[in-house]
Amino acid sequence: MKSCKEVSQLLASDKELGVFDKLSLKLHFSVCKVCRIYKQQQEAITKVYKERLKKKNTSISETAKKIEDSVIKKYTEE
Repeated sequence: MKSCKEVSQLLASDKELGVFDKLSLKLHFSVCKVCRIYKQQQEAITKVYKERLKKKNTSISETAKKIEDSVIKKYTEE
């Protein structure tokens, strides 16, 4: 089974994952709550970032600030 470090590296990678890597991730997520949460956070940040970039008059620095504010708000409310 992959370590948390290996999982975070796979999630950060831009390469297409093979069958073995996908299965390894599923197995790891089934036992590691921290990595599941990390994956969810990464997906949420990516989604917000892409949505913000779609708006025509939004600069990248404005987008980064909004993402940061959104993430801070979400995780300080819990």
